[in-house]
Amino acid sequence: MTGQKAQSIEFAERSGAISRNPKRYADHDLIPRADGAAPEMPDYFDHHAKEKWNELIGDFQTLGVLSSDCREIFAAYCIAYSQWRRCLDLVRQTGPAIIERDGNAVTIRKNHLSVELHKYAQQMDRLRPEMGLTPSARGRLRSLNTQKQEDQFETLLGRIAK
Repeated sequence: MTGQKAQSIEFAERSGAISRNPKRYADHDLIPRADGAAPEMPDYFDHHAKEKWNELIGDFQTLGVLSSDCREIFAAYCIAYSQWRRCLDLVRQTGPAIIERDGNAVTIRKNHLSVELHKYAQQMDRLRPEMGLTPSARGRLRSLNTQKQEDQFETLLGRIAK
C-alpha cells in the first residue's frame, strides 16, 4: 500500500483534521485511544531487559506518549536488546573471529555470536521507528499531555518587550 501512514486519532484531533474534514472522521468517537498508563513489565525479563524497560517507560512518560497498549512492542524491543547485550558481552570475550590451530594449519572463521549480534541489532532497528525511537519517527509523535509547555524563549522575548 502506498501513500501516507494512517495517523492516530489523537494526532487528527490536535492537528485540526477532524474539524476540517468531519465526514472522514465521522466515527472518531468509536476509535480506541491511548490511555497514558504505563504497561506492566513482563515477569520473565532478565536484568538487561528490565533496565531497558525502565529506561523506555521513563522516556515515554516524559514525552507523554506512553500507553498501556504498548506492552508487546516494548517487550519485543527489550528482549531483542537483552539478547543483543548478551551476545555483545560474549563477542567481547571471544572476539569477532575464531582462530583454530591444527598443527601448522591455521583456520580463521567468523564467530557465530557476531552473526547473532547483528541479527538482534536488526530486530531493534526494525522496532525503533514503530516506537518513535528515531529522529524522523519522533517528529511524528504527539504527546498525550494536554498542558501547554511554556516556551522559555517566548517568555524572554515577553520580558524584553515590556
